[in-house]
Amino acid sequence: NVVVKGLYEKFPTVEALAEADVEEIEKIVLLQLEDLKKRLLKQGYQCEVDGAAVELLAKIGYDSAFGARPVKRAIQKELETPIARKMVSGEFPPEGKISVTADGGKFQISAVERDS
Repeated sequence: NVVVKGLYEKFPTVEALAEADVEEIEKIVLLQLEDLKKRLLKQGYQCEVDGAAVELLAKIGYDSAFGARPVKRAIQKELETPIARKMVSGEFPPEGKISVTADGGKFQISAVERDS
């Protein structure tokens, strides 16, 4: 405990991040998702992520020991990898639109008609 207390004294932001509330974690998720959306847009895909998916990513991506650091890994595992697989398999047509939702603790990633 002395070591942990010493670390918190040297790095007070670690404690602050570890105690971040859900709203702050969701903001971090949204920032990370913007990066993903930009990369998909460069490849010709639009991507929409609903509020339920953002909440689920915040839950998955938060760790009391590491704060929000696992968010990026959660997005990679839960969204980027499945989206890439569906792109490669042809499930997402070129210049398509991708919808990400969550229900019952699981993500649903699907192709939807793109707005003109």
